[in-house]
Amino acid sequence: MKARPRGTQADRTVGVGGVVIPLALAFGCLFVAGCDQFSKAVSALGVQKVEARAAEDHIDAFLTYQEALVGKDSESVVEVFGKPKGIFERRSGKIWMYDRWTVEFDADGMVLKMERDVASSGGSHGAGTSMALEARPAAPAPAPSSPGGIVRISNGGQPVDLKPLMPEGKITVIDFYADWCGPCRRIAPQLEKLAAENPEVVLVKVDIVQWESPVARQHDIRSVPNIRVFDRNHQLVGAPTSSLVEVESCIRKAGG
Repeated sequence: MKARPRGTQADRTVGVGGVVIPLALAFGCLFVAGCDQFSKAVSALGVQKVEARAAEDHIDAFLTYQEALVGKDSESVVEVFGKPKGIFERRSGKIWMYDRWTVEFDADGMVLKMERDVASSGGSHGAGTSMALEARPAAPAPAPSSPGGIVRISNGGQPVDLKPLMPEGKITVIDFYADWCGPCRRIAPQLEKLAAENPEVVLVKVDIVQWESPVARQHDIRSVPNIRVFDRNHQLVGAPTSSLVEVESCIRKAGG
């Protein structure tokens, strides 16, 4: 019986290599995977630092703008920020709404103060809250607090949540309109007079901008003016209308 010849040194090396190479590859993959996870963790930390710095820069910009604009007129604000995305009107003055802050004017059209939008700058107070320069509790989105009032929403036709714009205990008239709509322009002064003369009524005007805009689709607007009356419990009274007579009738019903 012949003995099996022993393998050469090269054979033994290859044999050992058949085990060593896969092990080396496995350890190499684990090392690369570990590095990748470590790299991702470092990147995430870097992003957090960048975001934190951006928030600090935002606060610095807010303070700078407020210092520069308080006491100035609306033209000065437009030069800095452009036209507002929404306008809230009240008897004591207007509030212009932008993506990252609001600008409050007095009755003479001069800037009283600015408020920073916490929700858009990384705050934790929730959507629609704001923080003034001086320390004070966060407040909900602007809504008429005095008897009567007019709110104008012109945000490029983007969706609008109506409920926060309906003050508790008041009758709210929602007027969906468009600047190019002739009937809308004709009825607008009458609606505004109605709200001005009745302290229990708040008028909210929403510019749909154009047909098929997001806000028009959101509220199923198929014609303008589209006027809706809500009672003190935010319930719709009657059907949407373009008639001032019907609006006045719905207001009487809502008033009980």
